[in-house]
Amino acid sequence: MKTTIRTQLSVLALALLAACSNQEAAKTETPAKSTSEATPSAAPTATDASVVKVAISGDYRPFSFYESQKAQGIEVELLQKVAEKQGFKVEFNTTVWSKAYQDVKNKTFDVIAMGTAVDEADTSVVVPTSTYMRSGDCVATLHDKKLPDWTKGRVTVADDETMKEEVMKANGIPAEKISMEKTSFLTLTALVKDKADAAVGDCSVLKYYSKGDTLKSYTFNIVDYNHAGQTEESFAMTLMVSKDKPDLVNKINAGIADLKQSGELDALVKKHTNHGE
Repeated sequence: MKTTIRTQLSVLALALLAACSNQEAAKTETPAKSTSEATPSAAPTATDASVVKVAISGDYRPFSFYESQKAQGIEVELLQKVAEKQGFKVEFNTTVWSKAYQDVKNKTFDVIAMGTAVDEADTSVVVPTSTYMRSGDCVATLHDKKLPDWTKGRVTVADDETMKEEVMKANGIPAEKISMEKTSFLTLTALVKDKADAAVGDCSVLKYYSKGDTLKSYTFNIVDYNHAGQTEESFAMTLMVSKDKPDLVNKINAGIADLKQSGELDALVKKHTNHGE
């Protein structure tokens, strides 16, 4: 997935969210790209050659996640629509980013749908599909507490040392003025609790949580954050397909093109980044 803010759903995060006593707080994102292993699901059982086996993250909203024992998210619905148009079936199972490429090598999965950008493709294993959306980094502030210059206030990022260092160095922010939270959801709640003045993170993730049940009563300003670490390829969100499946790459690309032309793709992205609004 994108090399910007990607955090891990830990036991500590779950405890913190449970203390909030609301449903949305429990919806923190688990990174696909994680340094620790989550318990993977059982390997896909599909035997029909027409069934495409898809690896997803267990809880990386809004890209792919499980809720009510059902796979959901932008990439899940995207693949379902493409499969319907192109005449194949899809089966979703969870894995973790640290073993996703090995899973493809082992033919456990055919496709990785885990919120990845083009620049993260291991081209010895996979082929990136056409880009289905762009998602960079953003800065979020509360509308009624917006600072003239967010870099002069207290800044928080999700638990990502790389992003923290980049934000500090690029904006001259002293260490005592920047903090880290376990998840992007918690960076937004830090603004609400007046623990921070600005939160930096993935645009799509911040927008998703800002529209959720817990925070929808607050008005956030979420604007692009451009920095030296970003390139066009780091913005370009894509699906990763086994390099041994060139026909599948072509089918998915054709399906994405159809969805773009019909306007369905744009509606799908808006649905998930705006909670259906």
